[in-house]
Amino acid sequence: MKRLLLVLSILLSLGSVVQPLQAQNAVWRLEVFDNPYFIGNPVIDRNESRVAFYWGAGSPGTGIPNDNFTARISTDVFLPAGTYRFYLLADDGANVVLDFNRSIVNTYNNPRPGEIISSDLTLGAGTYHIQIDYIEYDLNAYIYFGWESTADGIQGPNFPAIPTSDALNPGETTQEITNITWTGQYYNNRNLTGFPSAIVGEIGLSKDWGAGAPYPTMNSDNFSARWSTTQYLDGSEYLIQVQADDGVRVWLDGILVIDQWNLATGQTYNYRIQPIAGNHSLRVEFYEAEGLAFINFKLAKIVLNGQVSPTNSWATVTAYRLNVRDLPNATTGNVLTRISRNETYPVLGRTADNRWVQISVDGLTGWVSTGWVNVTNIFSVPVTYNTTVSPTATPAPAIYTARTRTEVNLRTGPGTNYDRVLIIPQFATVDIIGRNLRATWWQVRYDGTVGWASAEYAIIQDGADLNRIPVTWNN
Repeated sequence: MKRLLLVLSILLSLGSVVQPLQAQNAVWRLEVFDNPYFIGNPVIDRNESRVAFYWGAGSPGTGIPNDNFTARISTDVFLPAGTYRFYLLADDGANVVLDFNRSIVNTYNNPRPGEIISSDLTLGAGTYHIQIDYIEYDLNAYIYFGWESTADGIQGPNFPAIPTSDALNPGETTQEITNITWTGQYYNNRNLTGFPSAIVGEIGLSKDWGAGAPYPTMNSDNFSARWSTTQYLDGSEYLIQVQADDGVRVWLDGILVIDQWNLATGQTYNYRIQPIAGNHSLRVEFYEAEGLAFINFKLAKIVLNGQVSPTNSWATVTAYRLNVRDLPNATTGNVLTRISRNETYPVLGRTADNRWVQISVDGLTGWVSTGWVNVTNIFSVPVTYNTTVSPTATPAPAIYTARTRTEVNLRTGPGTNYDRVLIIPQFATVDIIGRNLRATWWQVRYDGTVGWASAEYAIIQDGADLNRIPVTWNN
């Protein structure tokens, strides 16, 4: 079980702060795109009261993949003259821009998950446009943002705590234990104090009170509840999962295993266990502050889905539909079958440059591009097809074009640590002749000069097929 000290220290520091950030008074527009390039119309377009989103290993909503999506979050807000400290906590990358041209915090191409990044700015009084461009590559997804004036002293951010990351591994699934009988105690206060307003026996622990109260004699806000049970567990590995708005705590055999006693907006928290066979006690505590109220608790046995990977490596599809080919080549490889988004397959081999992996699909062995799958433990996989990619390979003819949405640095390599060759002006058209492995940078030709431009700022043309763009840099 992973328990990163860094994450724990962050959770403790976040939980100790109670002062609200000024960013929570803004009205934010959230636009989520089903691709990593902000291409097309947003699939999700709605207003939010704050930038505090935790999607975990899941999706922000229907039509958005679990990985390789982008979000644009923006607001216009009046700020009195003064010095402000801005805070960002994101997984994966985010770029916070003031008035379209002044970057406040930028981790877009250098994600720093688990770290609170801050930046101070002195501003004159006025209305400012704040835009956050966010990208999710794989695994967990979350973003929190806010600011405060330094005039009254620094309080620090009060971001909701990040749930622990004990999610399922590729190839695992769960069998939920249903019809658990609980004893529930409901209190007309946040703190589980005094005499309960109700003591009831309940089957299952999935409650959605909306903006209402559990019972007519109770408040619709500022109430709490405690549930307890004893359950037989057979010695297998189990997943405890709870989703809540607002605070929740879970004990197993008197040991606190999930501690999220804080404001929340429906975050999901996981904990993996493998107890000895026998009876085990469970206790769940919950409190509601204001607004909506719900809790969903699940206890499930973790089982393998029947697939076996001899290399301990798995490939999970991120594309809507993906071709499996007989050779690791999008041009010459014949299509054997097609697989779909979120399906997971065992990895048998890889090319030397990691551009392709060999997988097993229902008895077939074929190749898929790593640009369209998330691969675990890739370096445990043997090289079964020896092909290489050179960073200095001769650029291929242009296949697609991109248009810059602001001034863009043309660099000698795919990263901000590489030297700048020149500045491509805003709204310029460039030829795309290659890409890096993750398609976060384009190798482009502009005015006769070849270099690298960030895909965040050079937007590829609609309808582009990334499989047709050669990988000319292996990162």
